[in-house]
Amino acid sequence: MRWPEAAGHRLALLAVLVLGACAGTEGGGAPGTLAVRGPAAATLLAHDIAQSLRLADVGGALYRADPRPRDGYAYCSNSIALAERGEFRAAVEEAAKALYLGQRSGDQFLIASAARDLAYAFVLAGAADTAEFWANEALAAAGRSIRPPQALREVLGPARKTLGDVALRRQRPAEAAALYRQAAEAGTEAFRPLAEAGLARALAEAGDLGGATAALERARSGAPHLAAWHDRLAGEIALRGGDAAQARELFRAAAEGARADEDSAYHRVWAQAGLARAERALGSDRAALEAYRAALAGAEAVRARFRTEEFKAGLFGDLQQVFDEAVALAWTTGDRDGAFAIAEQGRSRAFLDLVRGRGGARHAPAPGAAAAAIRAALPQNLALAVYHLGDGTGRAWVLRREGITPVALDIGGTEAAALVVAWRRAAGGRGDEAAEARRLHVRLIAPLGLRPGEDLIVVPHRALFAFPFQAALGPRGRLIEERAVAYLPAASLAAAASRARGSAPLVALANPDLGAPDLDLPGAEREAGRIAALAGEGNARLLVRGAATAAALMAEAPRAGMLHLAAHARVDPLDALSSQIFLAPSGGDSGVVQARRFYELDLTRARLVVLSACETGLGVVGRGDEFYGFQRTILAAGAGGILATLWEIADESTAPLMEGFYRHLGAGATPRQALQRAAVSLLRDGRHAHPYYWAAFNLVGAF
Repeated sequence: MRWPEAAGHRLALLAVLVLGACAGTEGGGAPGTLAVRGPAAATLLAHDIAQSLRLADVGGALYRADPRPRDGYAYCSNSIALAERGEFRAAVEEAAKALYLGQRSGDQFLIASAARDLAYAFVLAGAADTAEFWANEALAAAGRSIRPPQALREVLGPARKTLGDVALRRQRPAEAAALYRQAAEAGTEAFRPLAEAGLARALAEAGDLGGATAALERARSGAPHLAAWHDRLAGEIALRGGDAAQARELFRAAAEGARADEDSAYHRVWAQAGLARAERALGSDRAALEAYRAALAGAEAVRARFRTEEFKAGLFGDLQQVFDEAVALAWTTGDRDGAFAIAEQGRSRAFLDLVRGRGGARHAPAPGAAAAAIRAALPQNLALAVYHLGDGTGRAWVLRREGITPVALDIGGTEAAALVVAWRRAAGGRGDEAAEARRLHVRLIAPLGLRPGEDLIVVPHRALFAFPFQAALGPRGRLIEERAVAYLPAASLAAAASRARGSAPLVALANPDLGAPDLDLPGAEREAGRIAALAGEGNARLLVRGAATAAALMAEAPRAGMLHLAAHARVDPLDALSSQIFLAPSGGDSGVVQARRFYELDLTRARLVVLSACETGLGVVGRGDEFYGFQRTILAAGAGGILATLWEIADESTAPLMEGFYRHLGAGATPRQALQRAAVSLLRDGRHAHPYYWAAFNLVGAF
């Protein structure tokens, strides 16, 4: 996040949490509330509505900016349709407009319907806490409505099922079962089979195999169109109930009976994965690994798209789960190289699942590049550490030009997440940052056996995306003091990251005019000016204020050897491809550039894209765990690398670090070396030793 110099102000949503745009005092300041205007302002207000308790205010801003306003119930219909396509951000925004209209008119049934739809979108997106809040809001508003009981069933059933889904995700099957029963009783006749399917899954996890089977039969009779999903659930129930032999037969029959169409191919993948779990439960690891490999081979042919039938049938399927299970089994059986190949295949698949056909990722990586090809792309004196964290254990592979070394880690995903959260809290002033940084070094870096003078490229997994490894504290100081550190979202991208680029000019867009003085970034404009001066006359194009438009970005970026963007930005926690950079409006263009729009660009000439903006590096950390948002889309557009930030940063440290980075780069350093030298200079100047000032900058790619 970049902060302008207007003292005493910070950009804030008219909501509880502030994660959206960038503003404040130059060195920080007390939070405040700011009036913002225009199309970009309306979108800024929509940020972090996943957590906002004042979502109606956001909905009002969006409604007033809507060129084609509709009635509240039409917005509800739109929200459901969008959620079922996996467009969670758009679904929430449509429901927010309905919520605003309901509150404005006092229509409690509309409020209840909007809250129901918000809960549905959030639970599909995996935001359990927020889904729970809005489901309870829906029930409360329904209780205030004067609509007849039959009409209220349209709200009561789905809201209670959402609460059941939340409880099941929290691994509280008994609580979930009670809520699913309430949903079946309170919902419409058409909705009841969906609640029964959820009940079947909950009872199976609670160990009530008979009750689960009965609930599944009721679900089958009411929703024959979900038969294939119910067949899968039957196998899961048998496996949960301890009858692995029956589960094996059910999954085998499902795999062999699947037709040749695309949906059936998807079901075959899950049937093979279920068969693998059954074989493993029966003690046949070899047969289990063969089934996993068949499942993963089938996954390559399955088109990535969001399938709400997963939830309607009481399932929470995630293909990454299959990859994770296969990695763990291959590792356990001694096939460490095979485990690495599966992990890389999973990372590539995660990117396809992110895109889901919504962008033209012309430079998306081929699935599962071979370790030998990856090693061949690595320079000498560089180690590539690929992490993979299971539920209870972890593993890593250290690739060097001359070979690959598997490393067992005594840390799993849950514990790693706790350590990262503890470090981030401490780095924010709520704990001993140095102690937490030492713990992370001991658990994650020391086991790698890095050599003196060897630079490090990290491919993180799960919560590790939120930790800047350069801040880890070892016996010889911060890791950045020992060696240059950079990142990749997948090892398969090593070749693209190390590819030489031709000579091309710097293009910098800075301090766009958003129509509100409090959103100005004069420090960013000065910074960009100094960087352009370092590039030399004729080697840079500087676009500021009204010239820093989306149209200018689209026109100039394909010609850039270096692309520098200094503007407000935000990461979307619901939909990474909806993450945005806010440039100046022009003509009919609002200036809001979503991450997905980078797919329209050819950035193959760009050695590096620098986002000197808000939390542009954080993205969304899913189970996959690709570095989503701007990171992945810019790399997929062909750029060699990206330099972005993990948290809000102050101009007082940003300017010298950025200028140092470009100065070292101009003197012939590689991007990773240039960033290391600039960061070390800052941390050793006495005033900026804390990682807050220098560790936020992550270099992804661009060795």
